[in-house]
Amino acid sequence: MQREQIAALIADESENMAYVADPSTYELLYVNKAVVHDFGLCGDAYLGQPCYRVLQGLETPCPFCTNHLLTTEKYLYWKHYNPILKQYYLLRDKLFKLPGGRLVRLEICTDITDSENTNLHLQNQLTTEETLLRCVHTLSGEDDTDTAINKLLSIIGGYYQADRAYLFEVDPGGQMISNSYEWCQEQVQPQIENLQQIPITAIDRWMEYFTTQGEFFLTSAGKTLQPDSIEYQILAPQKIDSLMAAPLWEGETLSGFIGVDNPAANTGETHLLKSITYFIKEDIQKRHLLEQLKELSYTDGLTGLGNRHQYISFLAGLDKAPPRSMGVVFIDINGLKVANDSFGHQYGDEMIRSVGHGLREIFPEHTFRIGGDEFVGLLIDAEREEFDRRVEALRRYEAKDSLAGFSIGVNWSAGQVHPSQQISYSDNLMYVEKQAYYNSSTHRIRHPRRGVLSQELKKALAAGEFMVYLQPKFDLVTGAMAGAEALVRRRGSGGSVIPPDRFIPLYEAGGVIRHVDFFVLRTVCKWLKEWREKGCAPEQIAVNFSRITLMEHGVEEKMKSILQRYGIAPGQIIVEVTESTGKMDGVSLGDIAQQIKGAGFSLSLDDFGSQYSNLSVLTAAGFDEIKFDRSLVEEIGQQPQATVVAKHGISLCQDLGTTPVAEGIETVQQLLLLRTYGCKLGQGFHFAHPMPGEEFYQRYLANKQ
Repeated sequence: MQREQIAALIADESENMAYVADPSTYELLYVNKAVVHDFGLCGDAYLGQPCYRVLQGLETPCPFCTNHLLTTEKYLYWKHYNPILKQYYLLRDKLFKLPGGRLVRLEICTDITDSENTNLHLQNQLTTEETLLRCVHTLSGEDDTDTAINKLLSIIGGYYQADRAYLFEVDPGGQMISNSYEWCQEQVQPQIENLQQIPITAIDRWMEYFTTQGEFFLTSAGKTLQPDSIEYQILAPQKIDSLMAAPLWEGETLSGFIGVDNPAANTGETHLLKSITYFIKEDIQKRHLLEQLKELSYTDGLTGLGNRHQYISFLAGLDKAPPRSMGVVFIDINGLKVANDSFGHQYGDEMIRSVGHGLREIFPEHTFRIGGDEFVGLLIDAEREEFDRRVEALRRYEAKDSLAGFSIGVNWSAGQVHPSQQISYSDNLMYVEKQAYYNSSTHRIRHPRRGVLSQELKKALAAGEFMVYLQPKFDLVTGAMAGAEALVRRRGSGGSVIPPDRFIPLYEAGGVIRHVDFFVLRTVCKWLKEWREKGCAPEQIAVNFSRITLMEHGVEEKMKSILQRYGIAPGQIIVEVTESTGKMDGVSLGDIAQQIKGAGFSLSLDDFGSQYSNLSVLTAAGFDEIKFDRSLVEEIGQQPQATVVAKHGISLCQDLGTTPVAEGIETVQQLLLLRTYGCKLGQGFHFAHPMPGEEFYQRYLANKQ
């Protein structure tokens, strides 16, 4: 396109800004001197740049672009405020077809800022009737009540040329009053946050005005009010010398008032505020109704607690902004289905109400009924001692006062809190406690599949379908045998051996893994007793325990009772914690570790370096032994990151006074590297495969007799 051709199009409009752009690509093809001058453009640098970037300061096409409205027949006239030049313009847009057939957009811009400012000024001088009409249209034209009232206050503030316009509402109890909406001039500091829950006695004098004369205009507040009055103490910090206000009535009860501070115009027109109140009341009532509906949608109708909808919403907020500490109680009512079937749903409802009542009394801050028989109580940003005190109170309530028994999962975390995960842990803990209820003879099993699974497992154990193998551990420096790890296997059809990853997850998910764990412990104790009598028992044998089993109440006493039956000292058993049930917060794991170690057992963390492990558990639980997972060991010397993790992990164990153990050693190179890094013990196919107890005895113990 020739520059002369474009110039010819706009020669008669050169006193205004004008430009030509491609309507498809938005590329600027030409601007006149007025555009260059006003926008400060340099030479032809604008060519090829999009018009929305050069002329509007945007990075995407203007949302108000008129390209789709343009034709070649006539101009489109419209007004626009340019944010770069801060001026109002009358715009004339049209499409032109250039020689050669190219279609372009021509826009001519006439500055109308002065006239627009005059119009704005005139709008602020509207008559009372016109202002009232604008207010009514604003309230009726907006679907959102908050938006409507905020716009209304803007109109009122402009009409009176006030510093602030606001709406106050009285609380349902009639004792407090709060600023619910506010509009301020640009230079005025908002006060809404400082004007919440004010005793209604602070406006006693205004109440008299509202009752006797309705709306009122208070002038020279600094001179007419006593400095020690509540009224003065509220107004003086806000630099309010005068105000106008009109009451909102519901029957003969004050529900709020609308007002303006320091009005500078139309101060004789107080009846505008009075007229507004008739219309704004309806919007406020509509908002209150919506709030009530929202409250109903967030409240459990049977207990009055938060329902699952509210729980999910609240939890999402916690996940976005985690608290510094959080205590969780997860409750499941015992035997609700049996009660419903036996005594009717009315009785079952009373059980639910009773549990909900107790939970709300003890954890009033955040309580939810999230399912038919499930509840959650949360204590946010409090001390551990307070949480423990409340948990004990809840257990006392369950034992003495509750119409229904219930199982509880308790969890506390401080520091790096992960709310959703923590509640999930509490759910798991609750089901561990629930297991005792399932195993009792005073109920019908609520989950038939779990009962069937438990019976099948007990039957298989009694039939000898499970075997315990031992895999020896070795001192990586001397090569001496240094104990063993007990591993469970299951006999398959045709004499095959089924590995644990084929059945352990099933039993853990079904909550019956405890039977396997205690079977292995009994078998190991039986062997230790036999070998001790022969004078060749190894110093220690490690036994894997699922965390689900370890979270049982009083598990250490059950373990000690088995050891006492065989005369085995707790120090001969290393309790290995598996990672298969996922993470648990450090505080709870520390509690379990304290109980286990307090009973005399050693504690080992299995599979460290796998997907579930994290450094926080090292300090939280005080393990005697850390076992580095085979997936990490097999990468040593081949994968740099794994090598670094193993090397520094072993060093960290040494600094913590914890024995590092490497699992899955299969090559001489792995052995030499681990020995170089200072790893104390190891096990793996390089030394020996897992083997039956008798074979272990013959290979490593018999020659010590």
